[in-house]
Amino acid sequence: MKFSLIQAESLLQLNEKLCRHYMRTWFAIDLLSTIPYDAIFVTIDDNTDMNLSLTHYHMVKYIRLLELLKVFRLVRVIRYFTRFQEAYMIDALYIRVINLHIVIFFTLHWIGCLHYLVADMCRPDGGLPPKPLSWVSRLDLWDEPVVVKYVNCVLRAISNMACLGYGAEVPRETEDILCTIFSIMCGATFFALFIGNLSSILINVDVAQKKYAEVLNQVAEYLRFKQIPKELQNRVMLYYEHRYRRNFFNEVNILQSVSDVLRQELQMFNCRRLVEEVPLFHGLPTAIVQNIVGRLQFEVYLPQDVVIGAHTVGDSMYFIEHGAVSVLAPNGKAVAHLRDGDFFGELALITNERRNATVVATSYCDMYRLEREDFEEAIMGYPEVYNQLVTLAERRAARTTKVADKVLHVDEGHLVKQDEDESKAATVKLNDETPSDIVNPVTAEKLATKPIIQLMKKDKIDRKKSKRIAGSGSVSDIN
Repeated sequence: MKFSLIQAESLLQLNEKLCRHYMRTWFAIDLLSTIPYDAIFVTIDDNTDMNLSLTHYHMVKYIRLLELLKVFRLVRVIRYFTRFQEAYMIDALYIRVINLHIVIFFTLHWIGCLHYLVADMCRPDGGLPPKPLSWVSRLDLWDEPVVVKYVNCVLRAISNMACLGYGAEVPRETEDILCTIFSIMCGATFFALFIGNLSSILINVDVAQKKYAEVLNQVAEYLRFKQIPKELQNRVMLYYEHRYRRNFFNEVNILQSVSDVLRQELQMFNCRRLVEEVPLFHGLPTAIVQNIVGRLQFEVYLPQDVVIGAHTVGDSMYFIEHGAVSVLAPNGKAVAHLRDGDFFGELALITNERRNATVVATSYCDMYRLEREDFEEAIMGYPEVYNQLVTLAERRAARTTKVADKVLHVDEGHLVKQDEDESKAATVKLNDETPSDIVNPVTAEKLATKPIIQLMKKDKIDRKKSKRIAGSGSVSDIN
């Protein structure tokens, strides 16, 4: 009950403030523009003994001009469109176009009505004939329907606004000449503003696509200047087309310009498909997932691009958002195929082992790369998560040993496929969720029987003092 009384009192105070504000601003304009002057004049003439002459009627014609104060309400109309755009998240360019056309329409309407108003107010009273040189008299419009009069007035206004002439008739009376001068000055000004604003709107339409076309022209010019081979030029163009999809924008600057909360939400939304499909992220705390996602680097690979090469030091892992890759043994044979949601190279985050296989893109691939340092910073303070990843790596290493004994054997330092039935086993998944790749059985045995990396102590990773497992050959996955 007490809360209801307080709320009612607050509403009363708010209504009082609104009333005061309205009385100080729009009340006088609304009052003067809504008084029915014609009805008042007719009522006084019919119901009183006052002898109202034509002079009084002529005065009423001038008083009726106060009704034109309604035009200031147009400001509110534009304000309502702005609120409508904010409420329904409509593109601001569309609202600008609508507002621009509303202003031009009302300007034409007012100027057209002004031409006839001036001619009508200067028309002689007392039954005298109208001025013969008036443009309305020369076009014989006094007795025509309102629609015909309005069309001729709008034609005259458009001609003045676009500086194309004076309409259907040249002004000859003094009041018509003055009105035409005013119409040309105001109309030409609004017409210039219309053209300028419309040009600005057209320039701002599809800014990302225009920026993409500009960047693509610069790239093409660079390739021609450097005399790059035609085949390589085509691959570069295909990369830009797939990477930016004909919309060029600086995502880094955009993310840096927003708050930390919005940045995390945007990054999680952009990588939502990756988070949903990669089993490694399942079950991890939300804070760690956000930290990892915030440090991912987007990469695009074309078909036949080498993502990682054998015998290179691994310092990052890859998540496949979309696309497919093949895992090649040192002898060039495909031993595994990875697709959407798979990841590879996870042991590169915790060891310094050289990569033992080559990964080649077989289609257009959208991937995310995670560096070792970024990974350690993301999970700092979460030793249980690091422990979980080590356990996962050990499990994969143990399973790899079993698969490797069936599929591969070492022959003078090279990996050779056995018979056709055994080669199919190379594409099996090495853990419950994610495919793995070729592995040296010796290294796999080491990883399965001894710790991969020291766990974090006191919730910190001492990068300089952390022990890396040294070993020749390969690791349990594409590291």
